[in-house]
Amino acid sequence: MTSKIILNRRSIRNYDTSYKIPREELLNLINTAQRSPSAGNLQPWRFIIVDTPEGKESIRKVMIGNYSQVDTSSAIIFVLVDLEKHKLAKNIFETAVEKGLMPEDVKERQIANITSRYENTSKELIQIESMFDAGLVAQNIMLLAKEKGLDTGPMHGFDANKIYDVLKVDSNRYQIAVLIAIGKANEEGFPSVRLDVKDTVSFL
Repeated sequence: MTSKIILNRRSIRNYDTSYKIPREELLNLINTAQRSPSAGNLQPWRFIIVDTPEGKESIRKVMIGNYSQVDTSSAIIFVLVDLEKHKLAKNIFETAVEKGLMPEDVKERQIANITSRYENTSKELIQIESMFDAGLVAQNIMLLAKEKGLDTGPMHGFDANKIYDVLKVDSNRYQIAVLIAIGKANEEGFPSVRLDVKDTVSFL
């Protein structure tokens, strides 16, 4: 089933404008997608969902291309990363203890190790690591959407000097990893080729 979803997924650029995904459905989809692995289980991903005409118009003004996706999709999901993700370690691991998933001594050790590590790591390295984690959750979103009969299209292309003001987030702390258009396709996605596995894999 999973392989069929992967093989049938296409990046869609034009959506059925009459179809609106309920917010509860979007929240449930993202909640499941958040089962993605992440470094230290710090879950650096943050999401901003743009699904109102006013919201779409505001981001449209700072997009560079991809206008059809913004105009026709049910929603645009911004996947961002929190460069201060380690500040949530205490909350994450205390919750794990409360749920009986982690002993108290392991919690204390994890918090100490993570705090020490990230307070002595450059923001650039934290961003690289967090973007990797964001890619995992973004792929989960797209595959789960396909499983539910929805379509998606990952995007970049925006004015980085203006987009964060529109989203009302601090660019010193949060960085955009990817935008995902989501809705019901109004056209077939373009077929595409992939490199042969013999050209991409080596063994050691």
